[in-house]
Amino acid sequence: SPEADRLVDFGRGRGTGTGRFVRSLKLGDVVTVWGKARFGGWTNNVEFVKVEIYWAI
Repeated sequence: SPEADRLVDFGRGRGTGTGRFVRSLKLGDVVTVWGKARFGGWTNNVEFVKVEIYWAI
């Protein structure tokens, strides 16, 4: 979609715009963090990652 393309232009992922991903999580789902350089030839040095996800039932 054009909206997703605009997010990518700003360096964000296609799935970051609406919160739909987090709302679709179910008990037992796994969230994985992948460190990835934005452009080919770049390096990505990740020193720390912390993910906290909260939701109410």
